[in-house]
Amino acid sequence: MKLRIKPLLCILFLPMLAASAGAPPPAADRPLDRNPYPTQPGTRELPPRYSAPSGVNAKARLAYWSEQAWRSAVFDVTPPPAGSFTYAEQRGRTRSSRVMAIFHIAIYDALNAIYKRSPGYSGSLPAFADSLPDAAIAQAAHDVLVALYTRQADRLHAVLRADLARLSDGRAKQNGIDIGRRAAAAILALRADDGSNRPNPVVGEDYPLYTEPGKWRPDPVGRSPIALGAWWGYVKPFVLPSAAAFRAPPPPPLTSAVYARDFNEVKQVGGDGPATRRTQEQTRIGIFW
Repeated sequence: MKLRIKPLLCILFLPMLAASAGAPPPAADRPLDRNPYPTQPGTRELPPRYSAPSGVNAKARLAYWSEQAWRSAVFDVTPPPAGSFTYAEQRGRTRSSRVMAIFHIAIYDALNAIYKRSPGYSGSLPAFADSLPDAAIAQAAHDVLVALYTRQADRLHAVLRADLARLSDGRAKQNGIDIGRRAAAAILALRADDGSNRPNPVVGEDYPLYTEPGKWRPDPVGRSPIALGAWWGYVKPFVLPSAAAFRAPPPPPLTSAVYARDFNEVKQVGGDGPATRRTQEQTRIGIFW
């Protein structure tokens, strides 16, 4: 079992996962999902890995804003007492991966409009050649995060103000801000009706409560009734025209040797006891997911 995951492929291809309980209900205003687990007392925010560059440095600024994106995802699902939110706006790796895809596409489109090296994902965006890439990165990143993590707007506004203040004022800075803003608006508009707004179904209400062996059922420890990501297979992919050609094969029969082998591997890698065989890296990956 390979536990290493290619982040970019996960971000772009996660919509290929298809629901197994029939067609989803029509899209509606999506209610927020309750954060099911309380934060452990004494939890503290880790220090930043990437600091904001003091001046012009596009690579460092990209790393800085990428960390702001990940922190936004973490803050969204960090309930009290350490966090502020009882309900998450983008709960689950499918929704947060969509955020990251939109985030990086906005930055790509903004920089590509300046450098004009490749086709733009969201279309052709005009930009002045003297547009400052650092300002474009900061503005595009900020606008996407504010749009998708609306309750963190005040914090993100403050981060943007402080970062733009590190850049010298002038035409290049303003042009960079302009193309960053337009690039973010373009990809947000393109993904506005991609099917992601459907609420996660509730088991026993609009999702079956399976009891047969081999069928998915809610976590017996957490007891969350949410079938998280069940409808994500109906979200429009970012790259593929359709996910239909890439459906996963059915699982092996419950009585087969292959199923027994895989089941025992899960117990060995995922367990917590004398029989557990797991590296520290695998433990960190398991905690993350």
